[in-house]
Amino acid sequence: PPITATASNITAVVPANIIAVFLDRSLLPPIDRNFFGLIAASVVGAVIGGFLLLNTPHRVFEVLIPILLGFATVIFACSPQIAAWLRVRNAARGGTTMSVTSLPLLLPISVYGGYFGLGMGIVMFAIYAIFSHMTIHQANAIRNVTITLMTVISIAPSLRSSA
Repeated sequence: PPITATASNITAVVPANIIAVFLDRSLLPPIDRNFFGLIAASVVGAVIGGFLLLNTPHRVFEVLIPILLGFATVIFACSPQIAAWLRVRNAARGGTTMSVTSLPLLLPISVYGGYFGLGMGIVMFAIYAIFSHMTIHQANAIRNVTITLMTVISIAPSLRSSA
């Protein structure tokens, strides 16, 4: 079933994600309030997403798969245009911008990650490209931390129920 396949795929990449976090740790930002907010949003979103995944009927999930993958692809493909549009919009509003560590941005993305997982790397790179000025290597280091957390948290209930 597609939910089992998704959970299996997410579980299979956990060791690689943990190793990537360890190897890229020097590229991580300082552990401050913003970084803690990023982690907290990732954890809360993953819990919500994992709960939704476990309570979604298989048929509904089958219908959502192409929509979720399409969403991830469009966001990534259009990230330069979205970033330019947001910069113009934010300048017109007085220069306030949404930070990559803001809860209204991270929570839905983390729910997506906890629910679906596939395409999450694409979504995270797109968001970092739109809302931050970090290098691709820094974005990858943060992405590895958040995806590892989301993955472990979203699969924890299924591990407990299978034990």
